[in-house]
Amino acid sequence: MAHLIQKCVLEYPQCFGATEGLGDNTLADEFVQWAGWVRARVEPKLAEVFPTDDKGRRPAVYFWARTMVCQNPACQAEIPLLSSFWLANSTRRTVWIGVDARPGKVDLTVSTGPPPASLDLSTGTVKASSVTCPGCGTSTVASDVRTYAKRVGLGHRLYAVLDIESRIRTYRAPRPEEIEGSEILASPCLVGWRGHPTAPQRYRTRLSLQLRSISIGQ
Repeated sequence: MAHLIQKCVLEYPQCFGATEGLGDNTLADEFVQWAGWVRARVEPKLAEVFPTDDKGRRPAVYFWARTMVCQNPACQAEIPLLSSFWLANSTRRTVWIGVDARPGKVDLTVSTGPPPASLDLSTGTVKASSVTCPGCGTSTVASDVRTYAKRVGLGHRLYAVLDIESRIRTYRAPRPEEIEGSEILASPCLVGWRGHPTAPQRYRTRLSLQLRSISIGQ
């Protein structure tokens, strides 16, 4: 993903961003066009999944965590797999995830402001691919985590939401309807979605030549 972003930022604008007329950038125009194409088709299907508030506003970012069940038979809490409990840690804002854990249950809250000095938020439940349950302290080594993911499969949990209005960022816990939408409505509403845009011929030709030259070079 990092390499793809780098190519999009550094390489593609040079290859496909030729200016026309009064300096209009064709790549930027195409991006806006196809982004609108995607939005027009996806937005109606995701309206129930990502509900708006009473003012018609939709969140900017949803924070998700993979989950696994604690391997301690006396606990079996659903563990959110987080490498850190920070949501934002800068001079402008400090937001972090509070954990209220006991055997069998792990609750998460969204807190703002400086955390208590006793908390080490830089260490989450995951370290070097091993997982530690905050409820009972049981650790699962990396090899067993991989085995669990293949055999049982990892779950998912929506644990925080970011709203942006007039450049003001507000982090909060997800509302019940957002949790319901993410758990119940997301998969069914996407079933049967079809269709994709056809890239402009000049882009497909250049990309084909580039991929062919890379293949030959390798």
